[in-house]
Parts: sequence; C-alpha cells; structure tokens
Amino acid sequence: MFSLIGRTKSLATTLATIARLVHSREFAHIISLNTENFVIQIEHKEFHSAFVRAEVVIADGVGIRFAAKVLGIPMGDRITGVDLMRELVMHYKDKKILFLGGAFGSAERTMNHFKKIFRLSNPEWMALSQVDKNDQELIHEVLKFAPHICFVAFGSPAQELWIEKYRRRLSGVLCMGVGQGMDVYGGVVKRAPLFMRRYGLEWLYRLMRQPWRLKRQTRLIKFLYYVLRARLFGAHSLHHQSAI
Repeated sequence: MFSLIGRTKSLATTLATIARLVHSREFAHIISLNTENFVIQIEHKEFHSAFVRAEVVIADGVGIRFAAKVLGIPMGDRITGVDLMRELVMHYKDKKILFLGGAFGSAERTMNHFKKIFRLSNPEWMALSQVDKNDQELIHEVLKFAPHICFVAFGSPAQELWIEKYRRRLSGVLCMGVGQGMDVYGGVVKRAPLFMRRYGLEWLYRLMRQPWRLKRQTRLIKFLYYVLRARLFGAHSLHHQSAI
C-alpha cells in the first residue's frame, strides 16, 4: 500500500510526463495521494485499483511526507492538487479544457477566474455542472465536447471512481480529480494563508472554517496507525479491510 508513495515524482518530472500525455492524446488519470485518500483506498478495493491504474500520482499532503520519512520510502515533491490545477491551465490554456462539477456554479466561476488571470477572451473551454443530470447525460456531454483536459470535482473518492468508470470512453483525455480545488478558484471556499500552506496545515485551516470536517479527521488517526503498523511489522502487514 505504501508503495504508492514511491510512485510520486518531482514537479519537473510530473509536468514532463503530463506534457507527453497531453501532446500524444493518451488517456491519463492524475490522482492525489493524501492521508484521507490513503486510508480510503485501503478500505475500498475499487479506489485502490484507481491508484494502481493511475498514470500520474502526486503527493498532496504533509502526512504523506511524514510516512515516507518514517518508512524510508523515496518520495517526489509535495504537489497540491490546487496548485497543479493552476499550473496545467497556465500551460495548456490553448487546449480544450472542461471544468466539471463543484458546488453549484463554481465550475463556471472557476473557468471565468482563469480567463481573467490569463487574459483570455474566448478559449475553447467549457464549464459543466452535474446537477440535474444523470450519469449517462453527463458523460454524453463530456464526450460531445471532447476535451483535452478534464478537471473533475465530485469529491473524493467519487471523482476518481467516475474517471475510472469511463476510462475507456475518455480516450485521449487527461483527467484530474480536483475536489475542493474547484470551489477554491470558484470563490466558494477560501484557501489557507500562504504560511499555513508552506507547513502543510491546509487541513487545519479547513477544519477551523468547516468544523463539520472533524468527523473526517478520524482517518488521520487510522493513517497514523497504518504508518506505525508498517514501521513495526512491514508494509506487507497491510491489506484491504473494512473500516477499523
């Protein structure tokens, strides 16, 4: 399970891999590895399969760096999904980009935000909400637009499972689950101050502003348990299991 950490790369290598995938029009799934997702993929076989099959894995979270250090696993740069999303829009603003999901209206606001900061008047972009659409209607609209890049914000693990479900039909599309990133750029959620981001404390900032997230922080305790268990008994001691 912790071998996923070893698949993360430096920012430069990650961007080079993405560039190759975009220009060759290969399907690719960029997936974020953080403490919460790590725990979910241990308890959810389909989610684990999404990580195994993903073409690009990024280390998004200070907890992953902690685990890498404790277990002696080589790790790439810490790359947040929010930052990588902006990086990709900047690099591929001339491509067809689809902003999919997020809170009501945030996909369109995110699209307009990037249009403004990159001073673009009429790029080949589209914003699409999943509200009032069933799954078949949604994938039909996505395929009709035929994007080069698709940012999906359904929340995790729903967004990653959706991408994997339509992996074959999304041939030629670079897909990335961005979760709350869409709401950040859409102005729905305020991002943590820079000093908190530098120290990997975004989770604490979100918890302070959204106390309802406290229940989800139980996964942090599970994560620490899994790290300690792997340190004492080896990574092979972990296996898929129901919630503990």
